Amino acid sequence: MSEGRKEFYRKFVHLAFGVCLALTIYMLDKSILLTLFSLGIAIYFLIVKFFSKLPAFLQKTILYLSREDELKFMIGKGSFFFILAILICLILFSKTAVATATLIAAVGDAFSTIIGKNYGRHKLPYNKNKSFEGSLAFFTSSTGAILFFDLLINVNFKIFCLIFVALICTILESFIKRSEIIDDNLIIIVVGAFLLSL
Repeated sequence: MSEGRKEFYRKFVHLAFGVCLALTIYMLDKSILLTLFSLGIAIYFLIVKFFSKLPAFLQKTILYLSREDELKFMIGKGSFFFILAILICLILFSKTAVATATLIAAVGDAFSTIIGKNYGRHKLPYNKNKSFEGSLAFFTSSTGAILFFDLLINVNFKIFCLIFVALICTILESFIKRSEIIDDNLIIIVVGAFLLSL
């Protein structure tokens, strides 16, 4: 299977996982969420520690959903930082702010990668790994998602505020370069939740 198709599947899982987490955050009590996400971090470390003892199909699935460059640093890096960012934000900010920021990260990142990889013709002058088309996809998809989320669940953020936060997250994401240590999921969710809490 081509790397492009694998990346598409990775981002589809990322999108579905993130949307489910955003809805879960909104629906459950904060104390339950803190327990669940703390358990998620603990389970992650157990998986890493006993990875070689996991069933073969589970090992293959985890490796398939991880980028090769990320595996040099840690298994399931993106998922780990996604959960860690949510846990940190649940401690510091309101549930609705965290759920909305999670949606921005999940939807925006997935669509920016898919569109940028396939249709990104105009590279950003300050980051050659990103394209104008990818950044536009991040902004439009994340804005659409959080406005729909607001309409569906009535999270009580002003429309201007939601659009502004999506724009700031888009600009921030466009500057982030792929790194073994710094993860865009962590940065986008924390910054998004912080801005929505102001």
